[in-house]
Amino acid sequence: FEQISASMLQNGFDRGDCVLALGGGVTGDLAGFVAACYMRGVDFYNIPTTLLAQVDSSIGGKTAVDLRGIKNIIGAFHQPRGVIVDQELLTSLDQRQMACGAAEIIKIAAALDEELLSLIEEKGIAASLAEATARAIRLKAGVIEKDEKEGGLRRVLNFGHTLGHGIEAVTGLFHGECVALGMLPMSGEALRARLTKILAREGLPVSCRAEAAKVVEAAMHDKKARQETIITVQVKKAGEFEFVPLDREGLLRAYNEVFA
Repeated sequence: FEQISASMLQNGFDRGDCVLALGGGVTGDLAGFVAACYMRGVDFYNIPTTLLAQVDSSIGGKTAVDLRGIKNIIGAFHQPRGVIVDQELLTSLDQRQMACGAAEIIKIAAALDEELLSLIEEKGIAASLAEATARAIRLKAGVIEKDEKEGGLRRVLNFGHTLGHGIEAVTGLFHGECVALGMLPMSGEALRARLTKILAREGLPVSCRAEAAKVVEAAMHDKKARQETIITVQVKKAGEFEFVPLDREGLLRAYNEVFA
C-alpha cells in the first residue's frame, strides 16, 4: 500500500488519474484501497484475472488490506468506475483456482437462486461457465444496489464466510475452498447433502480436520462480530436464507455437527 501510494505521488498522479487493477482478488483489493485513499479518492478500474475475483471481490466496492493476520480489517468502500470480466484470462488457471471461483458461484446460487443451483447441479460449472458467471455477477450486483455498505441484505453474501474465514486463518487452504467448507455447517440437512455432492464434483473439500476451537476463535475476529456474537447466514433450503446471531458455543456446535 505504501509503495504504490508513494510511486503514484512520485510520478505526479492527481485526481484526474486512475488506478487499474489487473490480477486476482488481492490485487483488486489493494489497488482499490490505494485508489480510495490517494488524494481522498481517485477512480479505479478492475480487470479480474481469476474466476474467484470475477464473480466475487471485483463486484461491490469492498477494498481492504490485512493487518496483523486479520483478514481485510483495514479498508474502505470504493466502487470501481468499471469492471471488465474477460474469461479468456482464465485459460492459464489451474483446476484448484477454478474450483475456488466455482465455490463463490455455488454460494450465491445456494443462497439466492435455486434455479442457478440446479443448472450447476445438472451441468457443472465448466459446462455452463459463461452463464453461471454472468448470473452470479448480476445476483451480487443486485444485492449491492440495495445495500452497498452491508447494513442488512448484503450480509447474505457472507454465506459460508464466517466459519470459512476461521478455517482460512488456521489452515493452508485457499479462500474458495474455505468458503465451500464454511457453507456446510450453515445449511439445512437436505441442502447440505446436495451441496456436498456439488462441491466434491467441482474439486472442493467437503471435510475439515482443523481444530474447532481455533477455527471459532479466528472467526470471532471477523469484522462482523459484535459483542461476542456474530451474525451468520443460514440457508435451510436453496434460495431461502436467514440471518442468525451465534456466539462461540453456537459456532462450535455448528462446526462440530458437520466436521467432528
